[in-house]
Amino acid sequence: MRLTKFLHYSRYVFLTLLLTGAFQTARADISSRLENILRSQQGAALGVAVIDIDSGRQIYGYNAETPLIPASVMKVLTTTVALKELGPDFRFETRVFYDVIRDGFASNLYVQGGGDPDLTTEKLWLIARAIKQRGVNRIGRLVLDGSRFTDTISRRGVRAYQSGTSALALNFNSFGFEVCPTVPGKNARTVVDPPEAGVVLSGRIATVKGNSLAFQIDEAALQMPPSYRLSGSIGAAKGCQVIYRSVPDPQHYFGEVLRQLLKSLGVIVPDKAVFATLPPGAKRLWTHKSKALSLILEDLNHYSNNFTAEQITTVLGTSSKGTADHRLGLARMADYLKRSGFDPTEFYVADGSGLSRENRLSARIVTRILFEVHRDKNIQPEFEKSLSVAGRNGTLRKRDLGALGLRLRGKTGTLDGVSALSGYLFDVDKRKLAFAILQNRTVSRDRAFYLEARVVKELYSGDK
Repeated sequence: MRLTKFLHYSRYVFLTLLLTGAFQTARADISSRLENILRSQQGAALGVAVIDIDSGRQIYGYNAETPLIPASVMKVLTTTVALKELGPDFRFETRVFYDVIRDGFASNLYVQGGGDPDLTTEKLWLIARAIKQRGVNRIGRLVLDGSRFTDTISRRGVRAYQSGTSALALNFNSFGFEVCPTVPGKNARTVVDPPEAGVVLSGRIATVKGNSLAFQIDEAALQMPPSYRLSGSIGAAKGCQVIYRSVPDPQHYFGEVLRQLLKSLGVIVPDKAVFATLPPGAKRLWTHKSKALSLILEDLNHYSNNFTAEQITTVLGTSSKGTADHRLGLARMADYLKRSGFDPTEFYVADGSGLSRENRLSARIVTRILFEVHRDKNIQPEFEKSLSVAGRNGTLRKRDLGALGLRLRGKTGTLDGVSALSGYLFDVDKRKLAFAILQNRTVSRDRAFYLEARVVKELYSGDK
């Protein structure tokens, strides 16, 4: 009996050593393949880390602890902290108050912003309709209260992705311009969305033969209503083109669109909205709640919306007084990393969107965040659903990652000279991996994308 047990035990030990050796050899093989790929990149600053989700072990690292600019992969951190601190079911609120309503007349109607990043013209119309349905036919003063945000980010440029933040925000604090060709020799048709904003257009965009695109829409004046100058041409064979511009003054924009929506419902409104804080004793008329944070984060990461990331970062900085401070939100994101045991030399949190070139994260930190999220079943489903699926949707819809498909969910990041890709990948053996590829000082976006594709394809191949 003892001899039989000994033989069984010996066979178990032998197989364990054999399999362990095979795993170490296979891991060495994939490491050497990745090493050859990464060492061939001359001049670029690279950081790569890969974790086996089941064991939590880092199975590959290349400059994994080097802090690099993460671009929009920064949103992995923002999303994680938002889900942990606010919860998947958190909803932003836009509140409407009044002091007295008599015979349909509201002497003062107050709208208090809560920083909802998902408020659009359609949803603002629902607020206007709720005001009308609650018996308001005429407003003496329309008062906008954006004081919940004690600090805001000014817009960083005229592009929509450079929009600033505000407690009263609408349409991602941007305008849309649709330019449609007509017939050669005639002006193209240019429409502003939303039309209620009262944007003033000057100049013209000519329709020409062919399918060329050579038009411009330039900001002419910053006052409300803002004005834009049209110039250039569009080919008659070209379809309608839509471009977006950041709003110069979000609060005035919000107020003007709300005024026009109320007027369209037959409510008599003042010529202008005024800006003030909500007085004590005001009575609540209506509360508009946003969709759940988990759904907002899904849009955030699929489309890498910088505005939404910064709105959420600001709300993360909510104090006991109910006000929200963007700097405090950043501090709480940094505190999360410190509490997780990361070395402060491996990170710097400058914003929540990744647009700032001052941000720093190491590839190791990104993969550890992904690993910890996977273990936290309170937020793991919502977090993973927010990531784009390779070749299917979001920022990965058009990326050439072979036949990975549903096997890869990830978050991309791009700035001039920066490319990043991180997420989860099931390899050919159905082993789940968390990975991060951070590239700085890249020569071209195409070459950066090609490198990322090569790395994830090698990871997918696993031990084969």
